Amino acid sequence: TKLSAEERTSVLSPLLATGWTVQKDRDAIYKEFSFKDFNE
Repeated sequence: TKLSAEERTSVLSPLLATGWTVQKDRDAIYKEFSFKDFNE
């Protein structure tokens, strides 16, 4: 089930503080990871 607005705010706050972003065009969060090479 989907989170309520209050639950969503409390759960997402720590994630948003660490580089995650809320997608505007859909109900999702996003974070891009960059690695130097495949083994990293």
